[in-house]
Amino acid sequence: MKHTYLLVDFFSVLVPFLFSFHPKLNFHKYFKAFFISVLIVAALFLVWDESFAVKGVWGFNDKYIIGIKLFHLPIEEILFFICIPFACTFTFHCLNKFFKLGWLPIAE
Repeated sequence: MKHTYLLVDFFSVLVPFLFSFHPKLNFHKYFKAFFISVLIVAALFLVWDESFAVKGVWGFNDKYIIGIKLFHLPIEEILFFICIPFACTFTFHCLNKFFKLGWLPIAE
């Protein structure tokens, strides 16, 4: 039970990470840009998240976390702000690759 949140993070990023190296996807070429941008955004949300955790607005159940904390936040929560955006960005990359998503022109 103590590893539940960590496993959620791990399994949400496992398949996207492995398929990032597929020759038709080549998402690994965007790792540097992804990590730079996600760290900037995550830093902002982690400050907010930490302040709410300290104020008691929300908390984390010790039954589901391993107990390592940074700035009053479990390590799993910090990883969440990297893993979930990675999985979502990878999913959009795949959909865009195969279905040519993009911005629709503005109708006049």
